[in-house]
Amino acid sequence: MVFLKFIPTMTTGVVQTFGRFSRLVNPGLAVYVPIVQKITPISNRLQENDVPLQVRTKDNVLPSMDVRLQFSIRPEDTERAFFEMADPVGQMRTYTGNVVRHKASDLTLDQLYESQSEIEVAILEEVAPKMKRGGFTVESAQVLDICPPKDVLSAMNE
Repeated sequence: MVFLKFIPTMTTGVVQTFGRFSRLVNPGLAVYVPIVQKITPISNRLQENDVPLQVRTKDNVLPSMDVRLQFSIRPEDTERAFFEMADPVGQMRTYTGNVVRHKASDLTLDQLYESQSEIEVAILEEVAPKMKRGGFTVESAQVLDICPPKDVLSAMNE
């Protein structure tokens, strides 16, 4: 008995036979033997991961920051992405948080606002290679927002 499974565009199917990796299947119709084999579709589309952070600056201010990572799984990396990391989004958040907190601790609040592009570059240089080993390609990092505490914000406005 043979079944067919439709694999949509921008998706790669991971075929497992008795729980062990067999092959990758491209978009279109894929043939498999139920019970013996299983096909898991993995999206190759660009995805986003928002990372909310609380950081401490050199001048002991505790602003919150929002960072967005855009990432994808290339078809040739699908096997690694499926099997190597149990929680890739969590890993990405942890790596990003470590990089941003380290960078922010060396900067004053004013410097933090001025250094957004440097923080984005640091994230790409440090997080992207670690995620690539797990099959994930980090395309971009963006610092979306920096929000100092309300008392600091009102003092800055005065």
